[in-house]
Amino acid sequence: MIKIALEEYPQRVELMCDVRPMRSVDGVLLCDFMLGLEPEDFLFIKEPFSCISRFMDWCLSVDLDCNLPLIALKGESIVAMGIFHQRQGCSKRPIGSLEVLIDRHHRDIALEHLLIRSLVELGKRAGLMRLESQVVGSSSKYDAYRDAGFYELSRRKDFVEDEQGQCRDSVLLGISFGVGAQASRALN
Repeated sequence: MIKIALEEYPQRVELMCDVRPMRSVDGVLLCDFMLGLEPEDFLFIKEPFSCISRFMDWCLSVDLDCNLPLIALKGESIVAMGIFHQRQGCSKRPIGSLEVLIDRHHRDIALEHLLIRSLVELGKRAGLMRLESQVVGSSSKYDAYRDAGFYELSRRKDFVEDEQGQCRDSVLLGISFGVGAQASRALN
């Protein structure tokens, strides 16, 4: 279902970058991008990316039926990445998840908003009931999701320890589509 949205890419945006789905040939670019991220960016990535071969394998094995990584490029460098994930074959299939990562030298709230909005639109077009994302509370990423219409589903106080040893809140955010969306928001 995710594949139907690919007709709209690549897109040229006002931020002077190109946004497009990641391709199998993007392994080296992805490696450079991931190695340049801040430790905080990895707090909620479920699988650690610790070696170059892992980046390459991931690029070669992207399954567009359940994952769609969008990348933002400036020139020949990835400066941001948003990943839309749709579960397959289970009761949570109508619930997708997403993550947005931005290179520290290109942190721009407009770029973050662009990727989040693009991923939300993909979720709608894929027929999902809801999208979720886990973030560290009181961060610019939290604000970007809230600005896009996400609301708090749950908050775990002092649940995540960052690189400096500080405990921070883990916040699960969600956005609902279609029937029942207002009811879901009313419960939170």
